[in-house]
Amino acid sequence: MSTKVTCSECGKLLSIPDEYYELSVKCPVCGNKFKPSETEAARGRETDVHRAPRRSTTRIPPPMHHGARSRPSKSKYFLPPPRRRRPPPMSAGKKQLLSAIGKLKGEDAAAQADLARATKIQFNLLPDRIPSIRGFDMKVHYHSAKEIGGDYYDFIPIDHENLGIVVADVSGKGVPAGMIMTMARTALRLLARGNASARDTMIKVNKFMARDIKNVMFLTVLYMVLNIRTTTLQVVNCGHNPLILWRDNNYRLVNPQGIAIGLDLGPIFERTFKEDLIQIQPGDRIVAYTDGVVESMNERQEEFGEEAFLEMVADCGDKSSAEFLNTLVNALTEHQGPATQHDDITVVTFKFG
Repeated sequence: MSTKVTCSECGKLLSIPDEYYELSVKCPVCGNKFKPSETEAARGRETDVHRAPRRSTTRIPPPMHHGARSRPSKSKYFLPPPRRRRPPPMSAGKKQLLSAIGKLKGEDAAAQADLARATKIQFNLLPDRIPSIRGFDMKVHYHSAKEIGGDYYDFIPIDHENLGIVVADVSGKGVPAGMIMTMARTALRLLARGNASARDTMIKVNKFMARDIKNVMFLTVLYMVLNIRTTTLQVVNCGHNPLILWRDNNYRLVNPQGIAIGLDLGPIFERTFKEDLIQIQPGDRIVAYTDGVVESMNERQEEFGEEAFLEMVADCGDKSSAEFLNTLVNALTEHQGPATQHDDITVVTFKFG
């Protein structure tokens, strides 16, 4: 029988026979003399159950020699990664909302694609070139406020010596205005061919369109028939801005009486409809425009105004048509500043001689 004791000096675990338990013993390692019965490290006898001490999970790496490279630890003791929390289950309402958002995004992309195609179609409906007539310097400026505009201009060959010139504006903007503009183009091109009377053509156009657009929208039109041989210009105005005639460094407004297309089915329209005839002289300039020019606004909601526009026409009427339009566009851009364009802008002008 023996007893396990620990040396009080070096900590060495010693096995001491029971007969020496009350006597003084000498540690074989450090030489320390002590009584096992008096030391606090005395343990139970061999007949008792002795548990082996637990191994430490912390490994102390061996000392590094100078110049030696450290190696990654190969310890098999490590902390397990934290468990990821599963998100709470999605409610049925939230699933429906996300599904609706995804559907709206898809529908919006499809609508944008359709709008782009409609814009291209409308652009193709505008004249692809400006008529080249000897002695006439003719130019156009067109700028839509939205993808699909409500302004319309056109050049329609009537016969071998007459040219129809149209500047029109639909009440409103966007897709509905674009539809009315397309109707007006179709009607004018069908009814103007072979008809050299500006007044008669517009009476027929109103009959063609009024029943379909009455109480929905209306269309203002400035329609001219230019006779290239006689240099005369017939002018009719269906509720549109007046025509500007610049002559001898001055201007005058040509504004025969008339109401917009679509407001009346015929009787009142015909009874109030008048026509003017202008004999074009060398040096004359003709300017037809839509209200987007004079109603162009800046950030302070101030319009460009008819007075400023007419003053610019008076100052620049003798310039070439390209220079005239460049001056006008620069003036409008400077006035508008960073403000958003809120209406379509169309200007058709020509100078004779």
